[in-house]
Amino acid sequence: MTVIVPDGVEVIVRGGGLFASQKIDSPEQPPIAGGPSLTVDTRGPGGTLYVRTSAPRPTVGQSIKFAKKAIRRSLK
Repeated sequence: MTVIVPDGVEVIVRGGGLFASQKIDSPEQPPIAGGPSLTVDTRGPGGTLYVRTSAPRPTVGQSIKFAKKAIRRSLK
């Protein structure tokens, strides 16, 4: 599961499970005092939780595929 949160939002992750992992990116700005917070409760075996402040960049392969599709559409 991937959770994308805006900068300044406090994220609290609780729980876990056998073979489960968490990849949490550090935000560029600290949480706002008294600001919003998001609590993610996890449980169960396996899976990875990703917490990011922005959508991941496309890979080179994905960018090429997107460009090819755009060119094909423009030639129709």
